[in-house]
Amino acid sequence: MSKTRLVTLLLTGAITVLSVHVLHRVLEGFRADLTAGDLYSLSDGSVRILDRMREEGVKPIEIKLYFSEASG
Repeated sequence: MSKTRLVTLLLTGAITVLSVHVLHRVLEGFRADLTAGDLYSLSDGSVRILDRMREEGVKPIEIKLYFSEASG
């Protein structure tokens, strides 16, 4: 393998790793619901409630839901 080809491969690999890193940082919080009918998207009312909570400085809440296939 020639020295020029090796340098080209190394540079290509470095650019690829850097590009993936930058994309990961830019799209870190991005989520997309691609289901039919937006099955996992928040309703407009829920979005308004969350916006109002942010404006009023309400602390985040955590809700844990438990589901059993046997009883469901």
